[in-house]
Amino acid sequence: MQRRKLIQLFLSVVPIASITPFIAKAQEKLRLLKGGFKVEADKDRFNEDTIFGKEKNMKCKVSGKDTNNELYVVEENDPKDVGPPLHIHPNQDEVFFITKGNYLVKIGDELFNLKKGDTAFAPRNIPHCFLTIGEGPHQMILTYQPAGKMEAFFYNRKNPAYTNGKTLEQQFKEHDMEIVGPKLK
Repeated sequence: MQRRKLIQLFLSVVPIASITPFIAKAQEKLRLLKGGFKVEADKDRFNEDTIFGKEKNMKCKVSGKDTNNELYVVEENDPKDVGPPLHIHPNQDEVFFITKGNYLVKIGDELFNLKKGDTAFAPRNIPHCFLTIGEGPHQMILTYQPAGKMEAFFYNRKNPAYTNGKTLEQQFKEHDMEIVGPKLK
């Protein structure tokens, strides 16, 4: 009985118009999570390949914009002997799924040699990095949960106006990551 009175009191005090924006926002979030789509092989979700560095090519498959920033999935095509420095994501878990070639992946103190079909998981706050090994092509699917600023990081890295004059450490920091060690060799 107490609960019913509390609800009645709340409804009499808070006009429906004042909660309408919150309902609309909740409906928008649900719409984002309900809609399905297809991204064809070798295509980017928004038809915008992201190329930077030594011909590194990134193709968005599922955007944070699709999932209310809960998930980001990207296909990464790498040349030989490429990989980031040892770093952490304090807010994202990362999954590596290898589709072509071989990668050396370091997660914490463990070193994994991954080949086509292999998967590795890097929990948030655990230092990790990778290196392409052997002849290519090299390709993997990276999944970030939640998406955080990872999508913006990759799109910004292709833009010389963004990268000029900024150290890699600054670029990582602006996207909620921290470099904690060197690249694998």
